[in-house]
Amino acid sequence: MNYKSLATSLLIVASIPTFGTTINIKPDVKSLLPAMIQEPNLYQAPKFDYFDLSEDYLLNRAEATARLPNVLDSIQRVCMEVIHDQDLEQGPRSQSGLLVYSYVNSPDGNKKHNRTVGFRSQLEINNEHCFDEEPTLYEKWNADKYIAFTPYTSTLTLIESVNIRIEGRISISQNASEFVAQYYDFIRKVGFDQAAIFFHSETITDLKNFIILGIEDNNETVEFLKDAALGKDVTISDIELMDDIDFMNKILSLIQRFQGSNKIRITDSKVISEIDYQDKKLVTVENVTNDITSYEVVVLKEDQGYWKIDFREKIKSIFWQ
Repeated sequence: MNYKSLATSLLIVASIPTFGTTINIKPDVKSLLPAMIQEPNLYQAPKFDYFDLSEDYLLNRAEATARLPNVLDSIQRVCMEVIHDQDLEQGPRSQSGLLVYSYVNSPDGNKKHNRTVGFRSQLEINNEHCFDEEPTLYEKWNADKYIAFTPYTSTLTLIESVNIRIEGRISISQNASEFVAQYYDFIRKVGFDQAAIFFHSETITDLKNFIILGIEDNNETVEFLKDAALGKDVTISDIELMDDIDFMNKILSLIQRFQGSNKIRITDSKVISEIDYQDKKLVTVENVTNDITSYEVVVLKEDQGYWKIDFREKIKSIFWQ
């Protein structure tokens, strides 16, 4: 089995209606984590400008940025988790903080001025804050499709990682080209390991069956794949009973192992053509990575009235080559 072929094939996907979900996003942090990040001084040069309403000003001030997927239709709750070094320097006044960069709108809906919102709590190995006291932030984050903030500590303590959990509703287009564009946007911002919702149910069923057959035939490469994605102790019975979305997300998580990143490494993506072929749609996508342009043909098939990605033939070529 060619693992690179599998990783490449898992880049392809399709559509469903609006529904509630939870999305976990790893923000982009300017400092390579783990890192010590101090509380920003808004009054130290360059001072925070409350009236610079240019598009990138808040993003440039922030230490971290989370890009939100276009399929996100509404936000009910956002929680940020900051994990610190196990050997944290902790005293009675040691604190973990978040400084969020946002803005205030005028009555006509236009930006009036910038603002910051700060939160602090006792420093622990794992600090989490949910922004329930600032619901207006949710509206702006959903409209802007980004969260700009700076995590920090009041002591010389390493920040190991930052994770953002978003509870909300997503809406995926039933237009084939728009659906594919949403998929590529999703795997750029969120990652492959939560993208199973885009796949055709028959694709997931076939992938399950191929893995089960491979285990029964003592296929070493399939065993390796199963161990890496699902765990060494997972049995055939466990796989058969596993929820399809959970199973597919775990398989998709292998892409990080193969390519070193959970997100697709492209700088730009656009749909350039769409054609009908029998009962399917063939959507051609142009992806740009730095100065390299590549093309992918995404095969879509209807699944209970909604477009979904179908690559069953590709699975066969991967597992039986």
